[in-house]
Amino acid sequence: MTIPQHLLDAAALHVQRGRRAGLMVRHAERHPVRNLLKHESVLLTERGHEQAKQAGASLAKLSSHVAVAHSPVERCAETARGLVAGASTAGSKARLVCAIDALGSPFILDRKRAWDLVMKIGPTFIRDWFDDKLPNDIFMPRAQGAALQLDAIA
Repeated sequence: MTIPQHLLDAAALHVQRGRRAGLMVRHAERHPVRNLLKHESVLLTERGHEQAKQAGASLAKLSSHVAVAHSPVERCAETARGLVAGASTAGSKARLVCAIDALGSPFILDRKRAWDLVMKIGPTFIRDWFDDKLPNDIFMPRAQGAALQLDAIA
């Protein structure tokens, strides 16, 4: 997990102008998901833990105060703790804020049928979801899922 430089630069610009900045990132490197029904139990790799700490150190260069919220999925909590540890070690006042339920997987409406569909379609299922080609009773439409998550963050 490396936070892209252009995002760090954009956040730095906001901070320089006296505004608050926020970044939304996914979790650091995780072990492979072998079963969608149990995907939330897949944790970070050792490399993922290091990536999160390094990304936290990058955040500390932007601000002396870093606050991190995360989804209720444990690998995301692991990433958040790593971000806070890395930012703290690099001199920032960093804190873990909370878990936000809507950042989990509320867009998977029927886990059993979702897993069956993912296994049938294969790795392109994400593209199909983004293109609104999947049944809306299995996966929430992408735009609706995104709106739900953005509302929760706001």
